[in-house]
Amino acid sequence: MLNNTPSYLKEKVFNIKYNILIGVIILFISLVSPYLLLIFILFIIYTGYKYIKIKGYYGEQYNRALSLYNESAYELAVEVIDNLSIRYKLEDNLHIIKALSLFQTGNPEGFLKELSLIKTKELNNDLDILFKKAEAYTLLKDKDKALDIYNYLLKAFPNSGDIKERIISLN
Repeated sequence: MLNNTPSYLKEKVFNIKYNILIGVIILFISLVSPYLLLIFILFIIYTGYKYIKIKGYYGEQYNRALSLYNESAYELAVEVIDNLSIRYKLEDNLHIIKALSLFQTGNPEGFLKELSLIKTKELNNDLDILFKKAEAYTLLKDKDKALDIYNYLLKAFPNSGDIKERIISLN
């Protein structure tokens, strides 16, 4: 069965078997050339860092915020993320979870502000985020920006009656 859950709504897990397999492959390749042994050492260091990050406080709080979001405890999810941001630089996924939580609590301004902190351009391909972004602009009475988003979506989905209705309602 196909899992359509966006990557930012998935728990952080550390796949030990995968990392061991990749490490063994790199080790065998490094036997060909001693210079490639440096790649193996760097992989071990990076894997250790990743393990500590996922299994440590950051990963635990990340998964807690995600769980709270999935349980519709949006205010608590925002609180956990805000507390985490005091100690760590947040990754884009946490900004997205916080933005979605702010949207669900009726804070379109906070939603848009949090989205502006995200570095990735992949959000321009996320229909849920784009619809919520357009709705947030509509709630803030910024019809031009909302129309820009709906027109962008209409180019991608020219037969969508829902998008056409939203454009008409804004005009």
